[in-house]
Amino acid sequence: MDREKTAKVTSQSEGAGVPRLDMQQRVVRQHFVSAGYLARFTLEGERDSLFYVFSPDGSPMREAIPDSVGFERHYHDVDVPGFRPDHLEKFFQEFEGQLVRSLERFRPIQDALCSPKRRGRR
Repeated sequence: MDREKTAKVTSQSEGAGVPRLDMQQRVVRQHFVSAGYLARFTLEGERDSLFYVFSPDGSPMREAIPDSVGFERHYHDVDVPGFRPDHLEKFFQEFEGQLVRSLERFRPIQDALCSPKRRGRR
């Protein structure tokens, strides 16, 4: 997941009277389709496993990994006082992370359906 550092003035440095800058990381590449969910469509079921991508614009099919598709930079950013711009993305990460972990119990079914023998390979 790509992150970029953003400076934020947090407090006065002790004794110096100069604002102190803290570097915080922000989520930049924000998926509109969860990479954890897309991983279920790969043979290995992992975010770094290959799968085929078919584009709605008719471009040729291509191989990719879930982490590299289904995102835009700053897609879920919000401009709400008191919240970080990536607040919504952080919420989605937590929720989707729990969902992906719960889908793991279906891994044996996925493995059986995607086995080389089932696909006609020996």
